[in-house]
Amino acid sequence: MLNFFFTGKTSAYNPDFHKISLFSNKSLLTDFIAYSLQDSESLFNCIYNLQEKYILDYGVDITTILSTSTLSLKIFRAKFLNVDITVLKRVDYTFLSESYFGGATDYYKLRAENLYCY
Repeated sequence: MLNFFFTGKTSAYNPDFHKISLFSNKSLLTDFIAYSLQDSESLFNCIYNLQEKYILDYGVDITTILSTSTLSLKIFRAKFLNVDITVLKRVDYTFLSESYFGGATDYYKLRAENLYCY
């Protein structure tokens, strides 16, 4: 687990932040704004520090990554893969992909009322 040692949130969460009455209570609204700013600053500091760490340690810019699996693959390719992975030509890909047929394998218990299927 990483710890970047920067100040996080110092104010406590209040469940009343989710109520519409928040906007008619000036004190609560002020507390909510302070809480939200701390939340945003903490998130920014975390992302900034992670970006710095991943660039220095792995040479990977996390702003180009959309998922943790993509991040791990990019790090693997940058640091540990010693051979190039071949990219298939379209005709070869089509030939290979036609030999695989499948889909979701989820199990659903069928039950419905007033259902119309089109």
